[in-house]
Amino acid sequence: MAIMRETTAALQSVLPQTELSTLLKLSRDQKESQLIELMHIVTGIRLYNKKIGKGGAGIDNLAGIFLELLPALQEKLEASIAEGQRICDRITALMEKDSMSGNTHQMDPGDYEAFAEAAANCRQKEAFLHILGKAIEDCKKAGRAHLDKYYAELEAITRSVTPPRKSVATKEIYPKFQELARAWTGVQEETRLLSIYESTMSGVNSHGKVVADEYTEEKLANMLSGVEVLSDAQRLEKSGASEERIEEPLSDQVRIYRPEQIVNFPEMTTEYRGFCALSLSNGNGMLLRGNPQLGIVSYREKYYAFSSATAARAFAFAPLKHTSVITTLCQMRPYLIPLLEMHSTFSSMTAQKLGLAGAAPKTRCDAGVQTEVHAPTRCFVKSYEWNEWILRAQASKLANIRQTVTKSTQTTSSGFRRDADTQVYLPKDNSTQTRRDKATAVPKPVVYMAGLRGSAKNTAKPAKVDLTPDIVSHRIADDMEPKNH
Repeated sequence: MAIMRETTAALQSVLPQTELSTLLKLSRDQKESQLIELMHIVTGIRLYNKKIGKGGAGIDNLAGIFLELLPALQEKLEASIAEGQRICDRITALMEKDSMSGNTHQMDPGDYEAFAEAAANCRQKEAFLHILGKAIEDCKKAGRAHLDKYYAELEAITRSVTPPRKSVATKEIYPKFQELARAWTGVQEETRLLSIYESTMSGVNSHGKVVADEYTEEKLANMLSGVEVLSDAQRLEKSGASEERIEEPLSDQVRIYRPEQIVNFPEMTTEYRGFCALSLSNGNGMLLRGNPQLGIVSYREKYYAFSSATAARAFAFAPLKHTSVITTLCQMRPYLIPLLEMHSTFSSMTAQKLGLAGAAPKTRCDAGVQTEVHAPTRCFVKSYEWNEWILRAQASKLANIRQTVTKSTQTTSSGFRRDADTQVYLPKDNSTQTRRDKATAVPKPVVYMAGLRGSAKNTAKPAKVDLTPDIVSHRIADDMEPKNH
């Protein structure tokens, strides 16, 4: 509740309720920008209140957590690396003893291969923990930079609000609150990142615990009797103390680079992650650190380090043979590819060629299908049925039909009936053209009224007299008319 009250008061001091309508009228991007800015200002106010003891409830002491977690994590990392190195040193000493015995190997081939796999597992764990250590170191630098900025911004805010100043302009104090919040957020992110690294380290240690439980000191004590166990640092010191160096010319195919000849000698990268190439080839995967101070052998524009000058000379007489053996060994043991950084050699080989178990990876992609406008008609079998019970019913029906008799009766109404079709051909339109036109004149009707004027005797009555000639006489008269030719 105290957090809510403090946050509300800080927010209202920055954004009064009367300004909410203005905020709501902004675009989406402008709203996001304004809200992030308000969040930083309010966070900075609460951080300053925590510093002066007038608020800041619920805010963790990130500086103390970060500074407490960092050394504990680094100590745990160093202990994990040291434990893996101790196991690897004991196993490497046993493998070196067996490989130096010549053709009379004292160790069973299966046990030797198990030792090689365990040593590779320890080396992988060590390499990963070194990478994790670099990430923790970067996190340490970034976190300390954020802490320094955090304390500097707190001090600047304190100087700005210290009497006799009664008020401070918002354009002066708000940017400082924002920078204070950003610095605190940076410390928070680095602290969260350290927690992630810690959980990752715990997972790596849990996997490495399998090898540690399998090859304990009690189990290897009898086998290590009379064997000198040397660490990588001791081996480098021992080889560096001897005055033996790789001398030229070893062969026409190789070239030697010495530390005093190369300006950027420490930055040169050797093949197989710096492990001795001859030990990998002749020792069936034995991982011995090479000493670049003895000299670096160059073959086909690649650089190799060796544990001794004798190993370098043996490699120089047949470099292609040894590199081919190492490539074949990595193909039989794929876990050596990332350990020896041989990704470029096997970049074109698939998982099946490398002998990796499991199916090939399946990729996903977005695909679109355009439906055809006039798709061809498919053949659907309408009689198909997948339901078992419907199929049983159909089988029962067919079984019953086989035991029945079909009878038919013809009645008077159905007798001598058949379907008949008749096709009618429509008549054609005919026309005839004559050479002369002929017409017939109808006689004009003529009616005469007689007796209208009366008579001397006044006895005559009016009468209607039809003087229209008949058609026959009219036609005869037309025919009797002379015709001009």
